[in-house]
Amino acid sequence: MNRDARDPGADDLFVDHCLEQELGGATPPDLAARIARASPERLAGAAARLDAATPPPRARLIRRTLLVAAAASVLFAAGALWMANRTPSAPPTPPAERFLALLDEFQRRMPVDPAALRSAERRREIAPAALPAIREILALDAAHPEALGLGRRILEFEAYATMLGDDDLRRDLERRAQRGDASARAALATARVTLATEDDRTAALEDLAAELRDHPELEGTVTQALVTAELTVAEAETLAATLSRADVARALVDLAERATNGPRRLLGRPLDLFGRLLDNSLLSTKSLQGDVVLVCFWASWCQPSTDVLAEIQDVRADHPELQVLGVSCDHDFGALRAFVLAHPQYDWPLFFDRNAPGWHELALDLGVRTLPLTLVLDRDGVVREVPSRSEIESAVRRQLVK
Repeated sequence: MNRDARDPGADDLFVDHCLEQELGGATPPDLAARIARASPERLAGAAARLDAATPPPRARLIRRTLLVAAAASVLFAAGALWMANRTPSAPPTPPAERFLALLDEFQRRMPVDPAALRSAERRREIAPAALPAIREILALDAAHPEALGLGRRILEFEAYATMLGDDDLRRDLERRAQRGDASARAALATARVTLATEDDRTAALEDLAAELRDHPELEGTVTQALVTAELTVAEAETLAATLSRADVARALVDLAERATNGPRRLLGRPLDLFGRLLDNSLLSTKSLQGDVVLVCFWASWCQPSTDVLAEIQDVRADHPELQVLGVSCDHDFGALRAFVLAHPQYDWPLFFDRNAPGWHELALDLGVRTLPLTLVLDRDGVVREVPSRSEIESAVRRQLVK
């Protein structure tokens, strides 16, 4: 990519993705300064997009979960004196705190790209680990709706459970839908769009549009859940034209445009990465053809990124024939170098351009919008997998045995 053609919004992407990763347990570079420089109009627009836009579950619920966590802390403190006067015993886990733990488990089990749920094979792999967390979230919300405060957003979890094959829940939703429950009908319609074959896709989208015309209050929540549907831009524009809220309609089209340009589009296509490494040498992945290659996009300030490096190291220890490459999106060369020196076990080649730190040009070119992100290339250099952290070992094994 020509440096003069570098995306001028790259730094804004950096801030957005920091938020999407819940800051990774660390303060990302320049975040406070960027917020301070933003105009009131831009801040208001960002808040509206956060409420209405469609990132993966982690980003969609940041605002809600932070508020829930704060409320849980206040309630816990208020009850501390009363608890101190009771006979010592293990205190019950507050519903909000349990929800956050379940949400973390759900996110960990889901694929990094929710559109992977369109694959029946991936749904079969994911369901045994993800469904228990979803079911407990649904039960917790039913028992403590005010404590969790999810409201209509519980529809998202109902749609996910339906996609993953929870027949009991699907039958319950169908019963509720027959009784006139609009949320249940919308959850079922959303799941049908994701699960539909190409022949049935148009009809499924028309059914969903009809539900939203009758119940526009569900537009925002349904749009968030449609991250799994991998809508084309044309499909998104057709559905958006039926929505009453312009911000939701725009978010829906943005989702489709991002998917069109995102890493999932690389599946089944050859990929050659070329660039400078941390030691300033040059590398092309063409030199690694004949080997299975795992590529990880990450940053040292992002806690989920550093967590996935440990997972990759474990996989490499079990499969020493695997080639690993890193692509760093660090803004600070010194911080990156310090991290590498402190973790000598991560000794694989690392793409990093000292003259253009930040969101790496390879990440921009490939549409990588979330860290960490991993790709698995087969022995011919073709992208075969875009696995989540929990799927890395099985994705690597599938390619190594071929």
